[in-house]
Amino acid sequence: MLGEVVRGFVEGLIDGHSEPILSGTVNVVLWLADQPDHQVLSIGTLGAGGRFDALVTHELITAFENHVKIFGDVFYLGTGFWAPSRMGTSAIAMDTGIRT
Repeated sequence: MLGEVVRGFVEGLIDGHSEPILSGTVNVVLWLADQPDHQVLSIGTLGAGGRFDALVTHELITAFENHVKIFGDVFYLGTGFWAPSRMGTSAIAMDTGIRT
């Protein structure tokens, strides 16, 4: 986590080469390991280099500071060109955000 956001990027493949996806929306779903039924949704918009920032609630920031394990999943909603996709559940890491 960086400050009060989860940061990530989205890329796609064209002819076997990775390309950043420069437009679209992602849904980021986060939850505490001990409260999997209490999920928080944050929405991010893709920008330069395919990067997105999605706001994080104060509850999750406090839990993270107290070393509570947090899980997340990112859903790219797609565009007319790019298909929707799901990253899959991963643990949150302080230095780089969601890890696969």
